[in-house]
Amino acid sequence: MIVSNSTPLIHLARIGQLELLNRLFRKVLIPKTVFDEVVVKGEEQGYSDAKVIRKATEEWMEIRELNEGELKELENILKIGPLGRGEGEAITLAKGAKLPLLIDDLLGQKIAKIFAMETYWTTSIILKAFTKGLITKSEAKEIIEDLINSGLRIRSEVVVELMKILS
Repeated sequence: MIVSNSTPLIHLARIGQLELLNRLFRKVLIPKTVFDEVVVKGEEQGYSDAKVIRKATEEWMEIRELNEGELKELENILKIGPLGRGEGEAITLAKGAKLPLLIDDLLGQKIAKIFAMETYWTTSIILKAFTKGLITKSEAKEIIEDLINSGLRIRSEVVVELMKILS
C-alpha cells in the first residue's frame, strides 16, 4: 500500500498508466482533499483523467478523511513550509500509517524526508515498475516521454539520468 498526492494520479491517469500503481502496490490510499481536488473538481472541469481516477477509487484506491489526531498533526506539518492542503494531508496519512508516499512536490518530498518517510516521485514509480518486470525498458522510456508530454515537470538532468538507466 502507498499514499498518493494528486499530481502523480493526474499524470498517470492522463497517459493511461494509473493501473501501474495497482500492480505495484495493490492499494493506494488518498486523502479526501486529494479526491475532491482531482476527481470532484476535475469532473466539474471536464477532465477525462478525473473519471479514470474515480473508477480506480471504486475498485482499488481508498479515500480517507483525517481523524482528529491527524488533523492536529497536519497543522504542525503545514507550519513547516508553504505546502498545499492535499500535500500536507498525504504526508500526514503516510506518516501516521507508516506507508510510503508518492509525491512530486519538492517541498513535500523534503518534509517527508524530515520524518524519515519512504518517498517516490512519479518517475521512480516507472523505474520500480521496470525493475519488477512489469514494463519493458522501451515501455518505461515511452511512459516517461508521455509523462513529459502530459505536462509533468521533470528536470532535464533527471530525464537524462532516467534515460541512461533505461539504456
